[in-house]
Amino acid sequence: MWNRAYKENFAHLWDENNQYLRGDIKVVKKLISQNEQSLSSGKVINQHINYINKAGKELELLYTKKPYVGLDGELAGIMTVLTDVTEHRHLQRENQSVQQLLQTITDTIPGGVFQYEYYDNGEGRYTYISKGAQSLLGITSRMINQRGMTGCISPFIVDEDRVHIAKSFKAASKLNKMIDIEFRINNLGQQIWCRFIANAEINKRDDRQGVRWNGILLDISLLKRQQADLSKANQLAHQADLAKSRFIATMSHELRTPMSGVNGFIELLKSSSLDEEQHFLVEHIDSSVTKLRTLVDDILYFANTSTGNIEVELREVDLEAHLCRVMRAHEYLAKQKGLEFNLIWRTAAYTLASVDISHLMQVLSNVLNNAVKFTEKGSISCDVLFDKQSLKIEISDTGKGMTAEQLAHTFTPFEQADNSIQRRHGGTGLGLSLAKQLVEAMQGEISLSSTYGKGTNVYIAVPLKNVSKQKLQAVSINWAVCSQDHQLLNNLASMGVKHHQLSWPIDKEAFSQADNILIDESYIKSLWGAQWQQSISAANNNYILVASAKKAHRPANCSCHILPVEPLYPDSLRELINSVHTSADEGITAQNTQIHGQILIAEDNKTNQLLLEKQCQKLGIKAVMVDDGIAALRALETGHFDLLLTDCHMPDLDGFKLTEQLRSQEKFKRLPIIGFTADDSKECLNKALKSGMNCVLFKPYKLNELYNRLVEFIDLKTDDLPNGNEGSDISLQGIKDKQHWLTIFGNENDAKMLADVFICSLQSDLNTLQEHLESQNSEKVSAAIHKLKGAIVMLQYPPLSELIVTTEDTFNQQQDTLIVEKLITELSDVIDKIKLWL
Repeated sequence: MWNRAYKENFAHLWDENNQYLRGDIKVVKKLISQNEQSLSSGKVINQHINYINKAGKELELLYTKKPYVGLDGELAGIMTVLTDVTEHRHLQRENQSVQQLLQTITDTIPGGVFQYEYYDNGEGRYTYISKGAQSLLGITSRMINQRGMTGCISPFIVDEDRVHIAKSFKAASKLNKMIDIEFRINNLGQQIWCRFIANAEINKRDDRQGVRWNGILLDISLLKRQQADLSKANQLAHQADLAKSRFIATMSHELRTPMSGVNGFIELLKSSSLDEEQHFLVEHIDSSVTKLRTLVDDILYFANTSTGNIEVELREVDLEAHLCRVMRAHEYLAKQKGLEFNLIWRTAAYTLASVDISHLMQVLSNVLNNAVKFTEKGSISCDVLFDKQSLKIEISDTGKGMTAEQLAHTFTPFEQADNSIQRRHGGTGLGLSLAKQLVEAMQGEISLSSTYGKGTNVYIAVPLKNVSKQKLQAVSINWAVCSQDHQLLNNLASMGVKHHQLSWPIDKEAFSQADNILIDESYIKSLWGAQWQQSISAANNNYILVASAKKAHRPANCSCHILPVEPLYPDSLRELINSVHTSADEGITAQNTQIHGQILIAEDNKTNQLLLEKQCQKLGIKAVMVDDGIAALRALETGHFDLLLTDCHMPDLDGFKLTEQLRSQEKFKRLPIIGFTADDSKECLNKALKSGMNCVLFKPYKLNELYNRLVEFIDLKTDDLPNGNEGSDISLQGIKDKQHWLTIFGNENDAKMLADVFICSLQSDLNTLQEHLESQNSEKVSAAIHKLKGAIVMLQYPPLSELIVTTEDTFNQQQDTLIVEKLITELSDVIDKIKLWL
């Protein structure tokens, strides 16, 4: 029976068509042996076998052997189940390989990766976490699958961070959005900063709603240390910037304050009675002081703009006059060294343009200063060309020049071509570096070429806007010209001067028949001899211009003027052409409408005290001088003053703190306070206004600037003004005419610009006055009239000032609105008439 069962159960193993075990005697014998064991023991046998079939394929088989009982209750045989698991085992091994690879990758990346399940009840557990994440969080293998760890990721999280983490989990779970949190871990005696970044995946399990977070964990301790170091560095840098700002403000005050005094005294000297030679000397003193101030400004400006933030301020100017002014100053310095100074002006036609004139003059001054400084013999030449789009200037010298290595460092701050201890020339080394910054800020270009031992050329190009020609005042005058100076003839033509050229030789009769004549000095010497200046006094021509190689003096009692032509400055030519038929004593009158009242001046610098005293005397105002803020407080407590003029920087109690103390007292809340300082920074201005000052006057300032500031807050003298009933006889015709503005401001460009500003401001003030008049607010009407009075004083037209004062007095006494309406009508007519010639 066993043999029969054996044969029945294993017949298929011998079947020629069966793919399994065919011809594999060892395997068959093993199976037969296991059958005998199962039959004898009655136990189930589970085994697997590996073998290679005849096709050469390696197979894996699983089989189960189990005895079974027949109908008679006796053991009938062995039932064998044989399964081919080759493909299954292959897939299983591939999966294990992939898992091993993934484990290797995740265990080697910085930080770690994880899968974390978080449930609403606060429970959480890791379903996967790499070794790096385990190490970072301090989690052991035993802890990985434990529940009840809460949503705080690790039991070693710093306590104060746990609440933040729990709140972040809840919020992110509700919104189903990414979570990105930072927290600290106390791990093995060290505090580690971790960053936890994960995406949410809804995970439902049984009756609980949860979120599965798949993410990464990063060690950001180094980043946190770097951030702390950076924060500390920024704090130190901020402190350094504050120290730098304080230093710049102090240096600005200490350097510019004495220079302001010098400038002020020069201005007073200019306004006094000077002969032509004295005036000439004062002009050169002024030029030298301007050059000194430019050097100081270079250092302070560079320190202030080292960040590269340079503000460009375009304004319309007489460009020709400004260029001539800075070149004239350096011509004087060049000739002091025995150098020639050549000026080639390719066109003198376009004189008005919008440009940042302060920056442009600073650039030219720096370049010309270098040319004079580094040239010991030979010449300096300026070639100027400007058109409707740009200004181009080439400045050449015959100085020592530079090597290629030196040339490479010319635009480097604080570098000079010769940095040796024995260098002959001083300076900061900022000139060309600052010039490059300024030119590029103006959207221009600057370049430099040089040959060692031969000289240097600097090329400057700056864009211009709103370029136009300035019309000559004496445009109808026809000139007889006896000259062979091509530069002079070209300038006359480009300016649009009417002229005809006389042939040489001419006699004295032909000379005298020319009403206005321009003649070379060599020709006039031929006519009048070497002593021509004395002889020509008898000439009866309307106007004589003598083109001379020297800056000779004007002959006495004669309409003759000297025009220097070596070099020829077009602004001098234009000024002399414009002055035809203008008597020598005509010109701009000084501030002739004096102010009254008494002001207190707090200034610790003795030189500036003397200057302010002289300036106040010239303005006809009484001033009391004190040395510091404490003395100013005492003076204000015991005396009456209409205005306080205080230096912002003084020992013990500076102008800012003085103003703050005064504004805290009711009786000084409305006291006009003007600060003055050499620190022209925005920080200083903001600080002054914040302290309670009405405005700030920056040193150095002109006398008319001081005058205009004062009259904004204190009254004009009214001793000789007519009373209210005479107001109707006041004529305002002069203020409406263009000639008055030309007389006051010197040239048509300035006159038009200021007239335009004036009527815009006046219209705004009249609109305000009309609104207050319509609302019947007497107090505001009076204040608006008073403001008008301060605004028009700069025009130096007494009838207009008288009209304002008369209207104000009458309205304050009688509350008569008709006189105010009449004032509005009169001033509106002034605006309309000025608009006609603008």
